[in-house]
Formats: sequence, structure tokens, C-alpha cells
Amino acid sequence: MLTGKDVLIVFYAVYLGTLLSLMGRYRLFAANLLFSLDKIRKKQGWFRLCLGFSMNIAQILLFLFLYQYIILATSGICSILSAAIASLSVFGLHRILHAFIATDNRWERFYSTEEYQRLLEEWGVGNDPNTFRAYLISGLCCVIIPIVLSYMIRGRV
Repeated sequence: MLTGKDVLIVFYAVYLGTLLSLMGRYRLFAANLLFSLDKIRKKQGWFRLCLGFSMNIAQILLFLFLYQYIILATSGICSILSAAIASLSVFGLHRILHAFIATDNRWERFYSTEEYQRLLEEWGVGNDPNTFRAYLISGLCCVIIPIVLSYMIRGRV
């Protein structure tokens, strides 16, 4: 019989795979920029690399936290539901990443002006808030709320 921890591994892997495919457009590991002759592009390359590694570490730490402290090693519908809900928290990391790389007053560390304008056209941001605070708060909520819900239902019968 499957336990909550087994289900966490499956759901987290599926959700993380989805998240990684979304994050591909950011080109976090564009290592070729590290060898650019343009100092600004080289600096952007280092920022991308450091941010990419930081996001990978954050994803691992989130999984370990959920596995060790939130999800129970019991079988039953509540344990399974708890693991599925907790796995959704990985999507909040994408919002947090967006806060650091593609918001007003921060994008220049990651994109050239031409790249950023092209992305704004592709995304169709319009008049929606594109602030660091908006994305950071929504990202933190997307991480915390599923964890809290998961914790609340994990021990129910």
C-alpha cells in the first residue's frame, strides 16, 4: 500500500518536471554568457548561473522539508491527499524566481533591453503589476498555503 511519502515522491517529481519545463525559457544555465566579451552579458551570465543553482537547491530543500516534517509515512486517503497538496508548493518557487529576474527594476541583471522588450510582448503583461513585491508575496503564498493545508489534513482519518 502506498504511503504519503511514496505519493510525495511521485507528485513532486511530476510537478517539478513541469516547473523545470516552464523555467527553461529563462535560460538559467546559459553558460556561454560567462565567456562573453561584453562585461554586462558576462555579469548577467554569472547572475543566471548563481540563481539557477540557488533554485535547484531550494527545490531540493523544499522536498526534504516536506518529506521529513510534513508528510506522514502512513497509508490512507488523508495521507495521500496531504502529499499531493504539499507537492503543489513547488510552483511557488517559479513565482519567486520570476520576482528576481523579470520584474520592474530587476530585469536588467538578467536580460538585455531588447530581450526584455521581446519578453513583455510575448507575455502580454499590459497594465498588470510586475513588481518584485507582487511576485515574491504571491510566490511565498503558493509555497506556504499548500504546506499548511497539507499539515492540517495529514493526520485526519
